[in-house]
Amino acid sequence: MNNSSNKSIAIRDSVTQRLRNKSQELSLDYNTLLSRYFFDEFLKLLAKSEYKNNFVLKGGMLLSFVLGIDNRSTQDIDFLINGLKMEDSYLFNIIKSVTAYDENHDGVWFEINDSIDSIRPEDEYGGYRFHIIGHLDKIRFPFSVDIATGDPMYPEVKVGKYSTVLGDDIDLQMYPLESVLAEKLQTILSKAESNTRSKDFYDIYAIMNSLNASNSGNSGVAIAYLADCEFVNQINESIDFSVLKIAMSLTCKHRNTYFSKVKACEILECISCDSAVIDRWNRYAKKHQYAKSVNFEDVISAISKLINLMLD
Repeated sequence: MNNSSNKSIAIRDSVTQRLRNKSQELSLDYNTLLSRYFFDEFLKLLAKSEYKNNFVLKGGMLLSFVLGIDNRSTQDIDFLINGLKMEDSYLFNIIKSVTAYDENHDGVWFEINDSIDSIRPEDEYGGYRFHIIGHLDKIRFPFSVDIATGDPMYPEVKVGKYSTVLGDDIDLQMYPLESVLAEKLQTILSKAESNTRSKDFYDIYAIMNSLNASNSGNSGVAIAYLADCEFVNQINESIDFSVLKIAMSLTCKHRNTYFSKVKACEILECISCDSAVIDRWNRYAKKHQYAKSVNFEDVISAISKLINLMLD
């Protein structure tokens, strides 16, 4: 066995043991932590690349970081891009450049699949899904990276300190939490009873619950990015909610929709009584450990509070 193989095995064994220790420490599933590790290694490479200011982290990966991996998991990484062409082969080459093999990068390397899927066909600019396999010695982890552009972000994007599962800190551009809430609320209201994405319901509940925990002095859920978020500061100071309302207004305008508070409450009432929606929620809660103890009534209550904050 050559020195390169010995080094690769040693790194793999060190990483997996640290993840197993973390799994026991946090009472979290080892495979969940392993997937987060590969996501983290991809983000570390992005943060070191010349394109770090062109990619804004959003979606489930952002929420997994914001809420904590024990409160939200994800199967992919979502980005909004700015300052780059929305063209598949161009973006493919950028991802290939970002993930180019680095012998000093903890033994992890990434393989980019040639197949590219088009996503978000309803959007003006669409989007692309890239399929990637992370390698750590003989461990293989397939995942996808979704890239889109054109969504309005308010307030402006800020660079946040992202902490990896093994304790490294990197600087990443992060999607404004106000816009996260606006997009999820708009989706829930526009799709109403036909919305099959129970995670939208959960995400609003989890964010609002985190804010309540922050207000009560319980830091078990809310973490650094939340604590430094303009949205949280507004909630804690109980003053100006204009940021939330502007984010919602911009999102609705971009998606050609409008909801008054009265109309939104009527839609939410219908959703709360719909047996198919409730059944989908129960299946989601059963599948995801972090949602098992969450009652659907509490989810509806959290969404109702958000409606009162974001709509007139």
